[in-house]
Amino acid sequence: MKVIFSVSDTEAGGGHLVEAAIDAFKVSEAEDILSNEDLTQTVDLKVYPNPASTNITFEMTQEHWHQYETMQLEIYNAMGQSIQSQLLTNPKTSISVDQFCKGIYFYQITSAAKVILDGKLLVH
Repeated sequence: MKVIFSVSDTEAGGGHLVEAAIDAFKVSEAEDILSNEDLTQTVDLKVYPNPASTNITFEMTQEHWHQYETMQLEIYNAMGQSIQSQLLTNPKTSISVDQFCKGIYFYQITSAAKVILDGKLLVH
């Protein structure tokens, strides 16, 4: 199979048209080239109730809880400003949101400066 393509060099101001041909090429499946299987880890986390009005609970399975030495919960407002930061000391942690304005918030759970989980919260 022969593939022919053209490239226009208008950005350089020359307005040249360059033609090139590829006589042979190999197509490989993406999973053979790069896999993120070892880079990501599934962590079971329940966040409830979501939407919330008074308290919201973050609950992780014991199995996943013991995989990390320390975890930090950070909550951000819609402008990306951190509004609450808390060290997670138990697999089940409830925080008060009754002082939050109604709206969408974002959370991140980190360990050793790496994001383990993130998501959205709705306060009504």
